[in-house]
Amino acid sequence: QIILLMKYINEEKLFDHDIDEFELRGFFSCTLKESLVARRTTWFLLLLNALAHEKLLVRGWQKLIVENQLLKSNKARKPITKSAISSNISRKRNVLCQSGSELDPFKSLIIKLKEYVK
Repeated sequence: QIILLMKYINEEKLFDHDIDEFELRGFFSCTLKESLVARRTTWFLLLLNALAHEKLLVRGWQKLIVENQLLKSNKARKPITKSAISSNISRKRNVLCQSGSELDPFKSLIIKLKEYVK
């Protein structure tokens, strides 16, 4: 699962550099020595939200990101806050819901990830 997710993240250029398996494992285990800098912060947050929605990620993921300073925005280069996470997700989710496809951007990825859980 981690390799599949890493490939997707790198193909979509979600961070300021291509991440490796160890960085992604560090992110999910809250053991990163340095925060990851998101190039496409909202898209990455929506991905995490979709993973949580599908029970592939813990419900308290937002709190973990903030408390462990796992993510920085590309613009400010400062650790992302809980309010920034919430507003990014809400704003974009509203647009996606209006088009009737909240999880569609990640649908094929989530299907592949779920295959590994079985």
